[in-house]
Formats: sequence, C-alpha cells, structure tokens
Amino acid sequence: ATRSSTRGSASIGNRAAGPTSRTGARKSSQAPRSIGNVFQESSAPSRDAHRAPSVTASPSQPRTQSPQSLDANDNGNTTGNANGPTPKELKSGMTMPEFITGSCNQLAHAAATMVCQAPGTASPLFLFGSTGVGKTHLLYAIAEQFRRYHRMRTVMILTAEQFTNDFITSVSATGLPAFRRRYREVDALLVDDVQFIESKRATLREMLFTVETLAAAGRPLIFTANQSPSEISGLTRELAGRMAGGLVCPMQPLDASTRKQLLLRLINKSCPLAWPEEIVNEINVMIGGDARMSSGVVNLVGMLQRMYQRMPTMSEIRQFGGEMLRSQTPTVTLMAIERAVCETFGLQQQSLREAKQTRSITEPRMLAMYLSRQLTSAAFNEISRHYNQKSHTSAILAAKKVEQWIETGKPLGRGPSAMSARQALDRIESILRAS
Repeated sequence: ATRSSTRGSASIGNRAAGPTSRTGARKSSQAPRSIGNVFQESSAPSRDAHRAPSVTASPSQPRTQSPQSLDANDNGNTTGNANGPTPKELKSGMTMPEFITGSCNQLAHAAATMVCQAPGTASPLFLFGSTGVGKTHLLYAIAEQFRRYHRMRTVMILTAEQFTNDFITSVSATGLPAFRRRYREVDALLVDDVQFIESKRATLREMLFTVETLAAAGRPLIFTANQSPSEISGLTRELAGRMAGGLVCPMQPLDASTRKQLLLRLINKSCPLAWPEEIVNEINVMIGGDARMSSGVVNLVGMLQRMYQRMPTMSEIRQFGGEMLRSQTPTVTLMAIERAVCETFGLQQQSLREAKQTRSITEPRMLAMYLSRQLTSAAFNEISRHYNQKSHTSAILAAKKVEQWIETGKPLGRGPSAMSARQALDRIESILRAS
C-alpha cells in the first residue's frame, strides 16, 4: 500500500488503514504494528477523524499482551473500541489531580508539575523508587498533560520491555530504519521500568542513540526505574550519565499520612459501607508503603461487606486477609533508620555521618548500623559507606557490639534520657512503624 501523505499516518500511532483516501492510497493488507501507548493528533484530519481507532496486536505477540495504539481527538479526550481496553480504562485514575502528595513523594510531584508546565525543563526527568510508590501514575499523568495542554501530536509512553521487544522484532522484520523513525520522531518519550534493559548491550546502544537524538531536538524525556541511573548496574556509563543529566527524583514508600489519604479515597470508591475510624487507623499501621497492596486490602474489605451485608470486624478481616496484612511490614531504608535514630537520641540530622568519636555519636551510630543490617537488604560495605566509615568492618563490629549490649542490658545515654539498648531499639522500631 502507498504511504499516506500526512505525517500523522507515518508515525507509530497510525490508525488502521481505512477506505481509499482522496490521494488514491489503497487499503493496506496488513494491520499496523502497535507499540506502546501513543497519543496522536493528525495534522490533516480525514473524513473518519471521529471514528474509534482500531486496536491491533503486534504480529510477534499475542493480542492479549499487545499494548494499545491510542488516538486522541481534538478536545484532548481519547477513544477506543471493542478490540481492547480503551485508553480511559488503561489510564484509569492516573492523572495529576488524582495523585496524592506527601513527604514521601513531594519532590517528584513538584518536578512532574514543573515538567507539565514547561516540558523542556530539566529533561530527562528520572523518577525512581520501590514498587507501588506512584512512578507509573506520574508517568501517565505527565503524558496526559502533554497531550491535553501542550497539543503534542505524538506522545510515546511504554515500558522498557516493550522497547526491547520492538527492537528485537525490528532487527529481523521491518528493519532498524523504521524502528528508529518510530521512536526518534515523537514529540515526547516516556519509558517505564528502565531497569529491564540492563545488560542488554544492543538495546542499551539503541536507547542511548534515541535519547541523544531526542535530547538534541529538545524533546521531553521521562524515565522511571526501581533505582537511580547510577545504581542500575547493567546500564552503560554513557546512558546512565545521559539519564541523570536532567533531574533525578527519589520516591519513598508511602508514609502513614499519605497511606491514610489513599485508604480513605479507595474506601469511598470501592466500598459500599463506610469504615469505622479505628479500623482505618489499625489497617493503616499494618500495611506497608505499597499503594497497590492498599488497594488490595480495600477490595477485600469491600467484598466482605457485600458478603456479610455489614462492616466486617478486624478478626474477620484477619481471617481472610491475614497473610496479606502480615506480609506488608513497612519498607525500611537506610535513610529512614538514620532519621529514627537521630530522633530517638535528640541528634541533628547528618550527625551520625560525622567523624566525631564521642559516645553520644558512636553509640547511636552503632545502633543505626545494626538495624540497617537487620531491617534492610544492604550489605556491610553499603552500610559503612552510608555512615562515612572507612571499611565494611566498621559495620560488622557495630553489629557484634550491639548484640553484646542487648545481652548485658548496657545503658545508652546519660541522665534522665538514659535507656537500655533494648529500649532504644524498641523506640526506634516504633518510630519506623509509624513513619
């Protein structure tokens, strides 16, 4: 089939070929490949401009796993058809007004807001954090703002796995020139779960060239991952440097206040009956900082409400969801432990990283290194570096020393604020649970 003369039909978000156009182009015999979610507006709308787009599967993948090609109409809303989930379903609730802000994600939200207002600012924007902290939510929210308010014709949003699969398919099928046009002629590129491409040398090289091309053209780039670019071991130095060259924002697990706001919002949306305040508070303490698990707990209680025709008791909630609740211990980080220890002993932030060797600093520092080993997956050398110690043996000796303090009941601190090692540990862990 001949290619349409409009630029919109040459991009990745092409509509499925329709009847013969005014230029005499024949109907294509093969459905277009659909990679990633593309919000697209044609510069020259045809007679079927308001027809719902065809959602087709990539030839190399099953239909159920194929991402959708999204088409946006002139008022910024998106449409879909019965061949797959509509864009509204695909991005349900993932907008800027629906994002709940708190101390855990304040920096990332501010950065996303800035990028939405001025897309060329601080590009690339790199958001990183553990699962369920809102990275994908912000990614889709930014894409929606680009399309709705900045009238961008092609906004490409996809996962790093989809990018990799499309690259592999293109090498053996359509060829690299077509692949490069798909990704280097977009108005904005947003890639989720960048860590997936680590150690894939050919994909890393292609991603680097794509990023450099779009950056040189001043196109906005947004990435997310579970670690910062420098911490993803499989990324090349050049690509990690390019991704970190704009603005890198951490996103922490949801704190207690943010979790409660999220719970209340989910309860209003999913549960037929209101929850008593004491059950909201108790479950908020029991679940961790993963927003997806919060949604799972609310869905469970909503089902129990329909089953019992009343609000279930906590014992009934534990009976059916106890395993899920027990598995949701709050996620603890080295920074969180450091803050909790400083709060317990009344120390200034960053004081545990100073070179002072007074007892008022060394004993809390040893407790912090002991808890870092017990409550996180960090290795001894990582813990030592965090507290500016010269060798990993410092963390090993601290762990052994604190174990001795617990056995002997050694008092820490002086005067009325003195407490045993066990009391100090209990107080620190209580602060971590409440955070």
